[in-house]
Parts: sequence; structure tokens; C-alpha cells
Amino acid sequence: MAEMETKQAVRDNGKTHAEMQRFSEDTQQATRRNADAAARSLGEVSKGLQAIASELTEYSKQTVEEGVRAFQQLLGARSLGQLIEAQAQFASRALDRNVSSITKLTEMYLATMRQAEPIRQESNRQLNT
Repeated sequence: MAEMETKQAVRDNGKTHAEMQRFSEDTQQATRRNADAAARSLGEVSKGLQAIASELTEYSKQTVEEGVRAFQQLLGARSLGQLIEAQAQFASRALDRNVSSITKLTEMYLATMRQAEPIRQESNRQLNT
């Protein structure tokens, strides 16, 4: 009887070892997939943020240039009417530029997040399995 129990224990131990090894391999594969998904996601977000930073740089450059032109127009005004007109034109252009820029930046941000979303979902799915 003791011999049968010993053989059963060896078989059980073998199963336990195989199960542990399979669990370890599954864990390594899941970790690798999650790391790959995270790297892809970060890559997409990084590209998007770089594009947003470039857009902000261009916006800042245009804002400074427009401000200098407006200041020059204000200095060249020969009457109060011209001064008010130059200021009104500057304010109108600035508002249009700001609305346009904010709209574009919002679209860029949303596009960046949309690109990363499927990768995030896949990573979450893998974590829950």
C-alpha cells in the first residue's frame, strides 16, 4: 500500500510541477504581451504629444508675429479711429486664431487618445484573463 501511495505522490508531484511550469509560461507570455502593448501605446501617445508640441510651438510663433504686426499698426495710427480699428482687427484675428488653434489641438489630443485606446483595452483584457 505504501508503494502505491508513493507512486501516486510522484504522479501528483509531476502534475503539480507541470501545472506550475505551464502557469509560469502563461504568466511570462501575458507579461510579454502587456509590455508590448504598453510600448505600442506609449509610442502612439508619444507621437501624438510631439505633434501637439509642434502645433503649440507654431501657434506661439504666429501669436508673437501677429502681436508685433498689431503693435506696429497701433504705432502707425494717425487718429483715434485708426487706433481703435487696428485694435479691433487684432482682437478679431486673435479670437479666430485662438478658437481655430484650440479646436485643432483638441482634435489632435482626441486622435492621440483614440490611437492608444485599442492597445489599452487589449492590455486590460489580457490582465483579466
